[in-house]
Amino acid sequence: SEWCVLSLKLRGDEPNGATLLSSSVSVACQLADCTSLGPGSSCAGLDSAANASYAFNMYFQKMDHRRGSCVFNNLGVASAEGILVRVKGRWGTVVTVAMAVVWAVFY
Repeated sequence: SEWCVLSLKLRGDEPNGATLLSSSVSVACQLADCTSLGPGSSCAGLDSAANASYAFNMYFQKMDHRRGSCVFNNLGVASAEGILVRVKGRWGTVVTVAMAVVWAVFY
């Protein structure tokens, strides 16, 4: 499996970083299903980095992992390093990039 997640290269102090992130998430969610990020939904409590990773990945999966579908203003990165884990009775996938956890989704 392969996922598209927010790149670890994004830093909060980059000029226009927040604007680029917000617009990239908006584009991803306009073209893919991000209803799980809405208020009261299963992923409503995620931070902005996890929201971006979720949105990027939903679009990436919808596009069948096509080349160029994980770019998002150079904020996305494709990763094949996902680990299935069980925490407190819930199964989830933890996605890593260069050994750093960047996204975890529990079912």
